[in-house]
Amino acid sequence: MKDSLDVMFILKELHKISGFRISVHDTEYREIAAYPEALSPFCAYIRQSDRCAIVCKEADKIAFDTVNKTGDVYIYRCKFGLWEAVSPLYHFGVLAGYLMMGQVIDQTEENRNLVSIRTRPFFENRCMLEKKIDQIPAVAMDMIESYVNIMTVCSEYITYSNKLSLPERDLAELTMKYIHRNFGQRLTIKELCVYFHCSKSTLINSFEQRYHISVNKYITKYRLEQAMLLLAKSNATVCDIALRCGFADQGYFSKVFQKEMNMTPSAYRSASDEGLQKLSADVLIAQAKEN
Repeated sequence: MKDSLDVMFILKELHKISGFRISVHDTEYREIAAYPEALSPFCAYIRQSDRCAIVCKEADKIAFDTVNKTGDVYIYRCKFGLWEAVSPLYHFGVLAGYLMMGQVIDQTEENRNLVSIRTRPFFENRCMLEKKIDQIPAVAMDMIESYVNIMTVCSEYITYSNKLSLPERDLAELTMKYIHRNFGQRLTIKELCVYFHCSKSTLINSFEQRYHISVNKYITKYRLEQAMLLLAKSNATVCDIALRCGFADQGYFSKVFQKEMNMTPSAYRSASDEGLQKLSADVLIAQAKEN
């Protein structure tokens, strides 16, 4: 088995052991990968009817919405009586899509009859319809439950290994949050790309499109903001503040600070102290006047 399983490999293996059609959908419910790629003969046939296609899409949306609310796998019968299941997929804690399997019936005659009853009103050619129903894979109910359990394990693997790509908007937001949590550590574009399993261009472009600033400039900006807070509100040395905010050393920190603020860190601290003293004096004067 592959050391690092990709999503399509997982879909193929799930199909091999279950006979189900397996698909991945994004957060807008659009199918982005599937195995087999084509719908089952029955589903492809009934979706030739516009009314049936609408019913199917509505049923899928209800299933996705249910999973979105509960965060758990959802097993159900579609509007035409076929068994299906949907499981959520996450990427670094953010919902990134859904894993779906189904288009089967259980082996009971009741289930087959249910499919026939629910589809007859949409089709005049009953003979063709019955042939398509006979082509639906029939699986024992206990095996359906077992296959769904395996699907759940696979969805958890995809989630924990962060195999499913994020929409660029979510990637940009997660990148910013990561910077906020780790601004005191070493941060490079390469390391961020490794962490988020994305290309350099995807990371850079998504961040700049969302926030209108480059990743590196934002890292420096945020570090300076945190350093300014520490200079104004703590007694930590300039050297200590520089290291705590992710700068390599005091000299580099002072150089960057001087360039951005037009003053040294020490001058900024002195100005902040004078500002606080003036503010305190103004408050005391105001209180004396009130008394």
